[in-house]
Amino acid sequence: IVALAALLSGTFYSVERLSPAFQAISHANPFFYAISGFRYGYNASVSGIPAEKTIQNIERKHILGYQPMAMHLVSTENTILIKSQRIKLNAGLNLSGRKEFDLAPDSSGNIPNNPEPNLDMRLKTINYDLKWYVPSWKKWEPVLGVQGLHQQNKNLGEEVLIPDAEMNDLGGLALIKRNSSRASFQGGIRYDTRQLHSFFMAGDSGEIKFVDFKRKYASLNGSIGGVVNVSDQFLMRLNLASGFRAPNLAELSSNGVHEGTYRYERGSSNLKKEQNLEADLGTHFHGTHMSIDLNGYVNFIRNFIYLNPSTDSVNGYEIWNYLQENALLYGGEALLDLHPHPLDWLHLESAFAIVIGQRMSGNPLPVIPMPRFTQHIKGEFKKWKFLRNPFFDAAFSYSFTQNRVAIGETSSPAYFLFDLTLGSEIKVRKHNWIATISGTNLTNTKYYDHLFRAKTAGLFNMGRNVMFGLRIPFGG
Repeated sequence: IVALAALLSGTFYSVERLSPAFQAISHANPFFYAISGFRYGYNASVSGIPAEKTIQNIERKHILGYQPMAMHLVSTENTILIKSQRIKLNAGLNLSGRKEFDLAPDSSGNIPNNPEPNLDMRLKTINYDLKWYVPSWKKWEPVLGVQGLHQQNKNLGEEVLIPDAEMNDLGGLALIKRNSSRASFQGGIRYDTRQLHSFFMAGDSGEIKFVDFKRKYASLNGSIGGVVNVSDQFLMRLNLASGFRAPNLAELSSNGVHEGTYRYERGSSNLKKEQNLEADLGTHFHGTHMSIDLNGYVNFIRNFIYLNPSTDSVNGYEIWNYLQENALLYGGEALLDLHPHPLDWLHLESAFAIVIGQRMSGNPLPVIPMPRFTQHIKGEFKKWKFLRNPFFDAAFSYSFTQNRVAIGETSSPAYFLFDLTLGSEIKVRKHNWIATISGTNLTNTKYYDHLFRAKTAGLFNMGRNVMFGLRIPFGG
């Protein structure tokens, strides 16, 4: 009975497409008010791993070393309506795996057909999000909620990068907001906890690879912010907030070579939680032919965790250590969107973004993005021959030289990229299929992005890449 009621609740189809009589039956079904949606997703990819420094594969096949990855994602979104109240419960299950094959040839130079993976990591995550939308009171809209997850990490291969572990997160929150014709206000408070247990694991020779340890983190934080409509065309936003982040498993326990990055990463089980105070200010103007956004922020982080290069090495691999220090991050972005009339189909979008990271000791933080300017030229049309709603997006980006680097880190030169996407709807019977073709780095520029992990090995980022896409809708 439960399965039948769930099937007839409108989860897998739109109730609005039914006749009035069957709509009434569906509305009488209690599962109509409890089930909103169910999703399943599967993603798989195979990434090559460079075998040696300065040697880069430009063929479309894998050579020595590659990592197949797969992820199954099941999620459900539920809404329960009780008079003027609303309860939302979202839950999900994520099963993901990452394997690594070195594919070392035998004495005859042949690669085995069915090799065993050197590395085999399995990750299971269960998450939930429960929110109760309390009836409004004098235009105030309160929301109470609970969020959490349970995560298990398991190693099945001989090579181990991070140990077997279990982690549990639990947080409670309370939000309140109020809207008016000229302004809106929102504030909140939340309390979060994390419990992590990392298990003992031995190395290949029986030595201690990972020690057994348990850690618990907790923090109380809040936020307050508002938006004011100064005029019909101009508004301002201001937000003040505190937050926290607990160290993850890699930061706490890494002890080995991170393949593909040519570095030996070493974590620390003594890392403390990050705690921050942040303020951001934004303005927005929109007119008949253009809109402008200016946003800036400053973020002070106590015990900021970062990965820093050292002068030591293991078997030729440079050691990078996870360290902590108080830090200041600040920056901003500017956006300009031009849509000149009568060329309603044309959009010119310009953006500039910059981030500056500074240790409180005075030295720059490592691995900070390069300042970047991006120009999009977009066109959207209603119809052209047999195509419906065709569109294009030409993107030009320029990344500026990153000279603000940490001790032991190298600078990155500026580079220019050109990307292009073409697409359209194609009517097939009663459905509109969406076909796209897109290309990135069409000029085949050789460049180093400052955040690219293999940069220290002398390997460039991806060259010219062309992708084809087809989206086929099912159902009504």
